[in-house]
Amino acid sequence: MSNEDAGSELLRTLAERYSIMQRLHTEPDVAKQRSYYAETVEHFVPLAAVDERLQEQFTTWADAYSYLQGPVDTVEAADKLAAAVHREQVDKSGDPYVLHVRGAAEIARRNGADEHQQIAALLHDSVEDTDCTLTQLTDLGVPSEVVELVDALTRRPDESHDTYLMRLIRTPRAIPVKRADIAHNSDPERRGRLDPATQERLRKKYDHALEVLDGLH
Repeated sequence: MSNEDAGSELLRTLAERYSIMQRLHTEPDVAKQRSYYAETVEHFVPLAAVDERLQEQFTTWADAYSYLQGPVDTVEAADKLAAAVHREQVDKSGDPYVLHVRGAAEIARRNGADEHQQIAALLHDSVEDTDCTLTQLTDLGVPSEVVELVDALTRRPDESHDTYLMRLIRTPRAIPVKRADIAHNSDPERRGRLDPATQERLRKKYDHALEVLDGLH
């Protein structure tokens, strides 16, 4: 094989690996996720230096998935996990979905939430709206209290809204996180991008939820 052919083959191999690793978070087995991440960082990231564009892509990817290097027990690591699991998702207004969970976490922080509650805010839709599971969160090293909060914040497929809310309030530390979620969803700028009927439906939904959280209903 000529040097030119070998170089082309290497570029193809790197491109294929990069494409596969974009979906690393969808691998059900967290141990395999970590193994693939370590293998790619050790063997493929250095090889990517042969092409400036690939090197930048692999470096960015390695940082984005760096939460796999250790337990997801900090806000920074949880933010990266949230960005991964909500990859390519958009909200009702068309914005990247991760901006919603980040917005909820920031509101929770400003309202006095501690680190575990902020992490829960970042991950509050990870189980309900993605293929991520509570078991995976545990295997990723998310603190057990955060997993409990995420469980409380996750509406079951067969659960009515009221049943969900009544279950949630049995976990008091989840309530400030839910309030932050509602506050971000109720932001006038975000809601203003929706059609009037949807805006009104959501206004009633969130008003009712706040009544339940306040213990008034």
